[in-house]
Amino acid sequence: MHKIMLKLFLLCHLIVPVLSEKTSEKPDYLGVNIPFYIKDVESKGLISLSKIAFGLLEVCVIAMCFMHLPFIDGIKRVILAGWSTFLLSSQILSFSWFSKVDFIFWIVSGILGIVACMLSLGKGYENTFFALGASYSISYYVILLLRVSTTMKAIILFLICFGGLFVLSRLNKPILYAVCKAAIASLTTIAFIGSCFILNPFGSLHTAGKANYLSGIYILIIYPVVFGISIVLTLYFERVKEKVKDIEGKNQV
Repeated sequence: MHKIMLKLFLLCHLIVPVLSEKTSEKPDYLGVNIPFYIKDVESKGLISLSKIAFGLLEVCVIAMCFMHLPFIDGIKRVILAGWSTFLLSSQILSFSWFSKVDFIFWIVSGILGIVACMLSLGKGYENTFFALGASYSISYYVILLLRVSTTMKAIILFLICFGGLFVLSRLNKPILYAVCKAAIASLTTIAFIGSCFILNPFGSLHTAGKANYLSGIYILIIYPVVFGISIVLTLYFERVKEKVKDIEGKNQV
């Protein structure tokens, strides 16, 4: 009996430190706030299904930015607007010291963003969220490019981008919609590369540029490439859409 008790004591003595072990390394986010438990799973050498699912979701968002689907174009705009809200709110919350609170709002902010867009009868909410996401994306790239190191400068830069895009988005010009789509597609592509740890040999990059600057070189290259391709494809599809409308109008006459 004493031997059994001794074995149980030794077993508990070995297990408890493992269960109570906490990671001292604070998660370093790249563009999109990845939940804290994903980093914990990765640190133990395990494959995270959540991260794979998150990467697949980003692939779908990228695909929607490039594809032209007239019959669900309105739904696509709503989804992209909700995703813009998600990108923005998740990054703001990444400055929180409480990773569990981060995770809760990481989920809630995305849901509320999409619901708010779906409930809006007009395009006011949609334009606002879309401009927010695009402004965050563009300011994110400029912050990295110029190596902005202070939070105040980053906030001012974001507000300038948001004010300009929000005012221009009210004009409903195809080029402005193309710019917003391109910004979201570019940032989502960068976030997708960051979530695929196998495809990301450079490591993660802090948004304030305090990490190794060389680790973000691939962002400086990939972002403008995706941005340009997205704008060209969006404007091309818009032109095709106008030609189809003209042909249908002539046929009806």
